[in-house]
Amino acid sequence: MHPPVEVPETAVEIADRIEDEVAAIPDGFDPSPVDPAAFAGEMTRKKQRWARTLQDAPPAGVKPSRLESASGLKHTWTQDQLRALLAGGVITKVGTGRYVPVPGQDVWAGLEKIRTDRDQLARELAGV
Repeated sequence: MHPPVEVPETAVEIADRIEDEVAAIPDGFDPSPVDPAAFAGEMTRKKQRWARTLQDAPPAGVKPSRLESASGLKHTWTQDQLRALLAGGVITKVGTGRYVPVPGQDVWAGLEKIRTDRDQLARELAGV
């Protein structure tokens, strides 16, 4: 027989604690809005770090996990961009899960082309 599992809080205790925390929020509390320009700027910086890491890949290539840790961008975004850059001839795969830029290609310019192409497709689909 297994020893009983110790649960620090019951569901009722958790609900009570949450109600207390919500009640402690002052009336009229208005959190600071996120500045869209600052958010966009941070995302651009992350994408630039991602592109620079790939652009500066050693001959043995760079792994997606390295791109993610260097930039703070997510795995799904990384995989989408790698597929698009491969299809566009901007990068090549030099081994299992390792990528390098094609000589003469600019990774940042490739990412910008992907973005503008996708924006154009979205406009076309929206009928704009």
